Amino acid sequence: MTSIYRNEDLLWFAAQLKPNGLANAQRNLERQGFHPFMPQLSVSQRVRNQTVSKIEPLFPGYIFVGVTPESVSWSKINCTLGVVRLVSGLSGKPAELPDELMAQLFARVNNQGLLQPANELPIGTKATISAGPFTQWVAEVEVCKKGERVDVLLSFMGLLVRTNLSRQELKTI
Repeated sequence: MTSIYRNEDLLWFAAQLKPNGLANAQRNLERQGFHPFMPQLSVSQRVRNQTVSKIEPLFPGYIFVGVTPESVSWSKINCTLGVVRLVSGLSGKPAELPDELMAQLFARVNNQGLLQPANELPIGTKATISAGPFTQWVAEVEVCKKGERVDVLLSFMGLLVRTNLSRQELKTI
């Protein structure tokens, strides 16, 4: 992803896609000078006793479109191959997406547009365990692994013991 997506001068809108229209929409929006953005995530599934990873859109059926204020042309976007229409608000006008939302999305995606896990638990953070046999124990985050697992240290009978937990099982103090 280029730095154009982090350009604060762009206004961002959501457009609904036609079925299987993503490639057409991206190509044609770019040709017209707009900035399409499709955040994606890596999903693992079990298929025939094997784990298979695939890339899926974060918001299936929608694409974000960045426009400069002077080049806003709703009819051009609405008539783009692959696009059904821009998402509108109660007023009937296309609804501009909040800058804060877009900034958070851009902060969480890598250069390929893949959503990265939120690093809510920096190393050394104290957290309470909310599930399992160590419920209500205080642990210290030692390593945040890719995905949903975290290595933590527990004080157990005067010793520090390392264990591996899911992020959902930890609540920061």
